[in-house]
Amino acid sequence: GSGRETPSVRSPVTAMAKARDGTLWVAAGDALHHVRRDGSAELAANRPEGFHALAVDANDRLWLAGVDGLMVREGTTLRAFGAAEGVFDRAILAIATDDRQDGSIED
Repeated sequence: GSGRETPSVRSPVTAMAKARDGTLWVAAGDALHHVRRDGSAELAANRPEGFHALAVDANDRLWLAGVDGLMVREGTTLRAFGAAEGVFDRAILAIATDDRQDGSIED
């Protein structure tokens, strides 16, 4: 992340996801915040288009979706997915993870 500390998340929250260590990823306005268990927050990323959905997968990677596409956070880098990776529509409004990693859907 940028390492810049923020006292709180100030914009309306559009998405949240819980990491395996109990911290929260919070999308609010054009920002992605990493909120620690003590309530302090770090600004992790900014995107003018913002984020619509967040999900943490079984490998503790953060997935982000928005009007400008699908991304995964690897370390401190956001990697975008496009047509080359099979994502043909840039507007992604929701995402889900497969914790069992077998592609099945349970009732």
